Amino acid sequence: MKYKKTFFVVLTIFITITAVAFIYSNTYKNRLNNTYHEPQYILEARKNIVGVWYQEENPTTWVEYTISGTEHMHGEGYEEKGSYKIVNTTPICGEDVEVDEGKETMYLQSKDGDYEFCQEIIYIDNKKLNLSRVGPYSPRVTIYLKK
Repeated sequence: MKYKKTFFVVLTIFITITAVAFIYSNTYKNRLNNTYHEPQYILEARKNIVGVWYQEENPTTWVEYTISGTEHMHGEGYEEKGSYKIVNTTPICGEDVEVDEGKETMYLQSKDGDYEFCQEIIYIDNKKLNLSRVGPYSPRVTIYLKK
């Protein structure tokens, strides 16, 4: 009987220590994955881009970015839905691009089915978004204002 009590106490302590270690390691891994590889300016841009933006030159053309990564584009005679992400990787859309965390380079990568469209984010805050297309039609800058 004495050995059974000791066995159950040791077993309970072992299970408790294992559970605490498992929970701590998962929490640390998630925190590391969320912030270690992503610079703060990328995290800020992902937060700031959520909402409805209309083109400064053509207010009837607008795009909505959601927190879940979907993109809804609207213009005269068209409506498209796709996904987007903000990255600082190269190559992007088949083009070698500059990636410099000191200059806070970042890119908006949109995808609609098999079609991929990439733009450099030149500036973003809560009210203004400046984009420049990556590729052969550069350096035209499109300015969007937040509704």
